[in-house]
Amino acid sequence: GTPGEGGPEGEIMVMEIPGIRAPFEAAADLSAKQYCAMKITASQKVSVCNVAGEISIGILQNDPTQGQEASVMLTGISNAVYGGTVAPGASLTTNASGFLITAAAGNKIMAVAIEAGAANEIHPVILTSVGAA
Repeated sequence: GTPGEGGPEGEIMVMEIPGIRAPFEAAADLSAKQYCAMKITASQKVSVCNVAGEISIGILQNDPTQGQEASVMLTGISNAVYGGTVAPGASLTTNASGFLITAAAGNKIMAVAIEAGAANEIHPVILTSVGAA
């Protein structure tokens, strides 16, 4: 379409807007974890979040194997894999697979949903750090 027209129905389409990306060493095989939540390990590498509601540093942008460079988006608008039904504007945390889900009380919030979606779908989210739900 013409610039400024937006998406198929005249809507403005939200897409990835990278903020800060940082390189880390992958602590494990992350080749199946692109767009999942990452955390820092005791060895100062990154691994997929595997405890629901835990602190996450950002979203993995590539698909490294163990020892390769993992590109993690720390700020900005990133694609992310949803782990359940999500509503626009929902505060998001990680589930035990590194997928983003609606935060429950006490969870660490890492992002805000832009779009509605369902489990295993990839949608853009605003990376944020607003504390616990």
